[in-house]
Amino acid sequence: GRGGDEHEWNVWHGLAPFSAYAREAYRFVSEFGFESLPPMATISAFAPDPADWNLGSPLLDHHQRCPSGNARILFYLADQFRLPRDFSGLVYLSQVLQAEAMRVGVEHWRREDRCRGALYWQLNDCWPVSSWSSIDYYGRWKALHFATRRFYDPVLLSARIDGDTAALSITNDRSELWHGELRWSIEGLDGTILSAGGGPVEAAGVATTTVATVPVPGQADRRAVVLVSELLEAGSRRALVVTPFVPDKHLALRRPEIELAIEPGIEPAGVRVDVRVRSDTLARWVEISLEGAEPLFRDNFFDVPAGREVATSFEMPEGWDLSQIRGALRARSVVDTYS
Repeated sequence: GRGGDEHEWNVWHGLAPFSAYAREAYRFVSEFGFESLPPMATISAFAPDPADWNLGSPLLDHHQRCPSGNARILFYLADQFRLPRDFSGLVYLSQVLQAEAMRVGVEHWRREDRCRGALYWQLNDCWPVSSWSSIDYYGRWKALHFATRRFYDPVLLSARIDGDTAALSITNDRSELWHGELRWSIEGLDGTILSAGGGPVEAAGVATTTVATVPVPGQADRRAVVLVSELLEAGSRRALVVTPFVPDKHLALRRPEIELAIEPGIEPAGVRVDVRVRSDTLARWVEISLEGAEPLFRDNFFDVPAGREVATSFEMPEGWDLSQIRGALRARSVVDTYS
């Protein structure tokens, strides 16, 4: 959540922060959303001339059917992130912003006992356009569609900051009691552990259970630390959540050295490629891509805290081998948009 008085923020800015969702309690939320640009490959399809790759160009304006859409994207982007140095960075950040907007709302309503459903607008597009969709016209997944698999998980780990404490909760949509293990740490961006805790936890069915309350660091330290929480089920990680105490634009991030370890998947052999991602410092919203092909990754746009490993996989493109993939696999994070 955002610090300070939200009413005062609204008076000065005219638009509510994402944390304002926390003031709303409904029995069912049937339509809410936030816009983003489609992926660069889609933009290139309707705007092949790079001279049009500007949010204010006539062509980009034509592919934005909400009169205030671009202004809203830029307004919230400036509140959360440092301004990107190029158009590709703007596209990427707009998708991260959209995913964060929906995450904040869905996690809040899932924690609320009164609310029994939240459907964001919208799933897909009827033409290539800047919109509220999580899948674009050509079927390409935006950051939001990857994020939905995390914040709609039937067993959801979420963090809510309230003043000087952060509450870690498990929302269990299953009917049966859930058993697992929680691990949390307040740590520097380089992975240095300042405090930690956790242990076995259980969460009642069809309910939200607060499983830990963590003291928030003092104001002077908040740019350099984050709360990292993990949920384990039968010894395997089910969720990894990174919670900053300031907007991303104020985090003292440095350019991460991201390592991508690639190996063939066990099942089915020669078809799936497994990727293990590590970083020497916190890498926010890591996007993995394959230059020259567009495989659908099992997970993408995820955080990689220092010293931890995050895994994803994809189907081997036809005619490719592992050596080609090693040369074409790319990774970027929030820092790459401005550093």
